[in-house]
Formats: sequence, structure tokens, C-alpha cells
Amino acid sequence: MKSPREVLINLANEVDAEFARRRSQAFVTWSWVEHAAARVWASPDSEQRREAVVGLLCAVGNFKRQTPISLGSQAREVTSPQRSTSLELPGILETPVIVDEHPQSVRVLTRGDGIGTATATAVLSALFPENHAIMDVRSAPVAAAWARALAVAAPGPHHDDSRPAVVSDDDYAGWYHGVVHSLALEAVVGVRAIERVCFLARVNTSGYESWDDFADALVTKGRDGWSRGL
Repeated sequence: MKSPREVLINLANEVDAEFARRRSQAFVTWSWVEHAAARVWASPDSEQRREAVVGLLCAVGNFKRQTPISLGSQAREVTSPQRSTSLELPGILETPVIVDEHPQSVRVLTRGDGIGTATATAVLSALFPENHAIMDVRSAPVAAAWARALAVAAPGPHHDDSRPAVVSDDDYAGWYHGVVHSLALEAVVGVRAIERVCFLARVNTSGYESWDDFADALVTKGRDGWSRGL
């Protein structure tokens, strides 16, 4: 029987392969987000970058709905942009803001009107795909359960059955970012692969009395290949 670590590695590779084949709706909508993020990085001046940021926020909102709206049904070809460790974003607040690879950047974005933790982390994930990961009500408990299954030492709710996996700026900066990176190290895969495993998990997180119970169920479903057909 495969260990939890082996199951996670297989799932991460499986999800990456599914995205590479471009067959999933999630891939189509995320490719538009990546295209919008590349435009942000490539914008030569503040006015063009302001327009590109608006486009990125729209693409992220469309991705979160998982129902393409006037964007087409085909994945976009994305040329990998030239990135740096930080980026100035006009158009989020009244004055330009700086975001970077540090998890505290989520707090910068959520100061903008109508931008919650899930949207902010999706924007950061698109801009810094090797460092940030989407956190929402689906991915947070799954990440915590995988951390429990693999006995990850990073701080998080998986150490305390009375502590839920809350989606907030504090939780992203305080444990989620670290847990995702720890899982990536354990599975010897990129942060993006772990993000997709957690975000796309077809599991019902309710009804489990402990993180051990949820982790066991997650690993069992993983052995059955629950990520197929995304």
C-alpha cells in the first residue's frame, strides 16, 4: 500500500499532467489568469500596468466562478514573463502598492475594495507561481489534512483538532503559505502542483471529528485517484 507521501506525489503528478493536456475547465480559465498576469509583468508604464491589473482581477474572478464569461473556451498561449522578486501594482489602492514573494503581501492586496483573501492569493499565485498559492474554503482544509497525513512540522491547524482551517490573511501568512511549501518539499514537486492538488480535491470536508480522520479519508481517496477527470 502506498504511503501518504507517495499518494501525494502521484496526485501532484497526475494533476500536472491533466493541466498539461489542457482538458480541464480549470486549466482553460487559469490560462487566462496566467495570460493576464504576464501582461502585468510586461507593461512598460504605470498606465498600461493599471489596465493590466484590472484585467488580472477580472480573470481571477472568472476563474473563481469556473464559468468562462466572454473569454472564449480555449486555453491561452502564455509566454513566461520576465519576473523579479517584487512588483509595483497601480490601481489596487489610491496609491501604488508593492507586492513580493513574502506571504505578508496578501495584506497589501486585501486593503483594496472588494478583494478578499481568496482573490488576493489567486492574484499573488498568478504573479509569483513558484512562491504563492491560492487559499480558499476548498484548499485550506485539504492542505491542513495533508500536513497532518505527512506529519508536517510547520505551524497550522493540523496540530489541534479544535482549530479549523480558516481562510484569512492571518491564516495565509501564519500557516497556509508555510504548509504548502513544506508539502512541496516533502513531495519534491513545485508549489503550483501542491496548490492544484489542494484546490481541485473532490472531497467533502464536513463530518470528520479530527484531522486524523480527514487525513485518512483524503489519503484513501487519493489512492483511488479522485483527481481524475478534473
